[in-house]
Amino acid sequence: MRAGVTAGRRTLALLLLAGACGAALAQDAGEAIARLRVMGIEPSPERLVQFAAQGDLTLVKLLLQAGIKVDARDALRQTSALHNAAAQGHLRLVTLLVERGARVDQPDWRGNTALVNAAFFGHLEVARFLVSKGANVHLFTLEGQSPLSAAVYGGNAALVEYLMAQGADARLAAPDGKSALDIAERGKRDAIVQSIRQHVKEK
Repeated sequence: MRAGVTAGRRTLALLLLAGACGAALAQDAGEAIARLRVMGIEPSPERLVQFAAQGDLTLVKLLLQAGIKVDARDALRQTSALHNAAAQGHLRLVTLLVERGARVDQPDWRGNTALVNAAFFGHLEVARFLVSKGANVHLFTLEGQSPLSAAVYGGNAALVEYLMAQGADARLAAPDGKSALDIAERGKRDAIVQSIRQHVKEK
């Protein structure tokens, strides 16, 4: 009998705690919405994506607090906050979004991932962080681009070397038949070609 009473009290306590947490979250969301509206900002996925591109950590936090989902995407290009933060090299913001649950390999309308964006625009530290959180170095976009080929197009030799060290294969052909090595050779990126050939030789 006593065990049943104890279990009942625990259940009641948990329900009360859950209710209190829910009320606190609702209050926090309400406060965030009010603060945003004072600034003339209506909470929306588009706003989250916009301010992530700008690297505005404060407004991104407020929008998340207001209830915008961390993986919310704009309606036109299916771009998320993580896509834009990675493309612009905002490491602190990328870290925040991933810690809040953003999916590192979520694709946009072209199949680009945050890692592809970081690689193309030459953001090595962002790429390192994303890979450390499970980003797939082998994924191809709908246009046949991989993180490695994106780094080659971007001309970043250090990123190319890093991605190869993580297992990316410079000789692997994309659906269009071109490999990262092909792209480097056709683009006359001699330093990258040499780096790739050296890596292949050492393997």
